[in-house]
Amino acid sequence: MNFTEAVILSAALSIDALIIGAACSASGIRLTLLSRAVMGAVSFTVTGTAVWAGGLLSQLTTPGIGSALGSLMLLAVGVYSLVRCLRPVPDNNEKSLRVSSAAISDPEKCDVDNSKTIEPAEALFTGLTLSLDSFGAGIGAGASGGEALVPFLCAAFQIVFLYAGNAAGQRLLRRAGKQGGRIGGIISSSVIIVLSVVRILF
Repeated sequence: MNFTEAVILSAALSIDALIIGAACSASGIRLTLLSRAVMGAVSFTVTGTAVWAGGLLSQLTTPGIGSALGSLMLLAVGVYSLVRCLRPVPDNNEKSLRVSSAAISDPEKCDVDNSKTIEPAEALFTGLTLSLDSFGAGIGAGASGGEALVPFLCAAFQIVFLYAGNAAGQRLLRRAGKQGGRIGGIISSSVIIVLSVVRILF
């Protein structure tokens, strides 16, 4: 995986942060600098662990097989995420597998103490929900000889997208509507699918 592919993958995995930032802004919930840093640190830790695990997996095979398996794993993560985004929204009593969509549609759920500020402890939980998809993709990236910069790039994009979403706020949500989380997921999944297909073919 070259640097360009690492940048594209990291940006795709961080798109949810853009929508979360906008949702919090539109709901009057403040994201402090420390909270953004915590989310970025969580993203770095989760993705870094996944890339490391994928690297260990690749050592059990030849470079060619490891690269192919990693690319197929990325493809599987992309297809699975896309299917989740396209399927009908579950009833309120059902639990959606896409945990971050709950925070996107109702950011008050991130603000557990109703202080209108995402505290560091709340940011830890929010960061974990945002990083769920990154784990599977990180293993795939690591198994295919992924860039060591992927965890750093994911953390950086997470923080930048939180800032951008927070700044865009209501304008972004007005255009995306209640489907903002789903649209972000579709874009992210599609980018991962295209990237993995390109790696498999070329």
